Amino acid sequence: MQRVLLALALFLFPVASIAAPPEDIAQRIEMIRAATGTPGASVVIVEGDQTVFLEGFGVERIDRDTPADANTLFPIGSNTKAMTAVTLALLVQDGVINWDDRVIDHIPWFLMHDPYVTREMRVRDLLIHSSGLSLGAGDLAFYPPTDFTRREFVEVLRHLEPQYGFRSQFAYDNILYVVAGQLVEEVTGKTWEAFVRERLFTPLGMGRTVANSDMLPATNHASLHARFGSGMRGEGPMRLLFEAAGNDSVSAPAGDAWSSAGDYAAWLKLVLNDGKLEDGTQLLAPGTIRTLMAPHTPMRTWQWTGPESVASPRYRFYALGWIVYDYRGALIANHGGGVDGGRSRQVVIPEKNVAFMIMTNAEEGVLIDAVTNTLLDHYIGAEPRDWLSIFQRRQAEWLASAKAEVEAAQANRPEGGTPALPLSAYAGTYRDKWYGTVTISEDASGLSISFDRTPRLKGRLEYWQNGTFITDWTDPDSEEAYLTFILSPEGKVERIKARAVSPIADFSYDYHHLDLRPVAAD
Repeated sequence: MQRVLLALALFLFPVASIAAPPEDIAQRIEMIRAATGTPGASVVIVEGDQTVFLEGFGVERIDRDTPADANTLFPIGSNTKAMTAVTLALLVQDGVINWDDRVIDHIPWFLMHDPYVTREMRVRDLLIHSSGLSLGAGDLAFYPPTDFTRREFVEVLRHLEPQYGFRSQFAYDNILYVVAGQLVEEVTGKTWEAFVRERLFTPLGMGRTVANSDMLPATNHASLHARFGSGMRGEGPMRLLFEAAGNDSVSAPAGDAWSSAGDYAAWLKLVLNDGKLEDGTQLLAPGTIRTLMAPHTPMRTWQWTGPESVASPRYRFYALGWIVYDYRGALIANHGGGVDGGRSRQVVIPEKNVAFMIMTNAEEGVLIDAVTNTLLDHYIGAEPRDWLSIFQRRQAEWLASAKAEVEAAQANRPEGGTPALPLSAYAGTYRDKWYGTVTISEDASGLSISFDRTPRLKGRLEYWQNGTFITDWTDPDSEEAYLTFILSPEGKVERIKARAVSPIADFSYDYHHLDLRPVAAD
């Protein structure tokens, strides 16, 4: 911990970088992009107050020849969280809030499931992922896109039961960052989008950056892509997912901003230069960046084997919108971002006064991982590794394991099974306290299902086995789900539990947090 804090102190006393970017970095990135089949990417590297590398690669969209360049907008996903942390820091700087204020002092209607947590939740608690909620709890209220408003999304918190003790351990969430965005609106009267534009993007000169995907311009933005193969998302040929975004702007403070590499250089310089703009103006109070990167919540570490073992972290902490960890003996602050069909990662090396951002328009992360570690090795002076081969192997092993699990489930499914009840007994409206209603209907073809607040989650239900049905969504891009109907002693449907079919489905498909109960007929 002392080393972490000591290295972070270097943000106040920048040192000269020990190296310029690798001379062949553009060729390396292009080689990695081509080898991974990633349609497009954009990369910016900043040393101190200088942009030393800025380039786009590939194309905006897989079926067109329009090149991705330094001004192409890409989704930055959860890298938006660091920007949301800065919006709160600006309000602290203005004297409007304090980090240790209770959330209910500024949002009186804010409620967690546990009254104690409601009373004791502080502003900084919104950002450090230790609320007691489990991974991704409540995400289905915005992903895939729903008709929830941001206020409604915040209101579902009262129905989400904690899995852990308050402040007891790390579990990543999006919903409390949305609360942080709502807090900005409650205390300023401006939406989070308007505030971040006025107080951050405009002073930084980030003229192309947009706070959510609803604001994308008509041209020069990436389309989004993913792999689809034999029934499992993540393998097979790369194909177009969306012209623009698959996210819902209600989640913007947690992860829906879009930026270009050219714009992002200004953000990285702000981070490296203790909150100063390029003209020397102090946008953030001195020491703010160090406050935002101070370790808060311990995170799990791991020990890799083989050539990648050198990159196994000895410590990791979540800070305020950043992850702080060690890489081959060097302190690193970073964060990743992921949306349907796009990935990004920002990285800061405090001791070298270097930062970079990588953006792609593909869902898999091999390019991001390989370029990240290649640049880290270069800047800290470590012996290089063939990170492309390493991460390609790890990706293949991960996919093979997931595919084997899906195939085993299929192989173990009995032939000719029939449900315990007539199909009409499963039809009806079911309600979960935090999500809302799911409607199951019977027609001549069998059962259909609608997640009533999520347009993309509509389709058919097919009997699987042992009281479980499987969805067949009309939208082929959405992750399928198992629905298990639990019967009462009287033989009636008492509740439905659900989970994603794919073991590698994005955690935001949190079907498993649903507790669907029949809605009594009027």
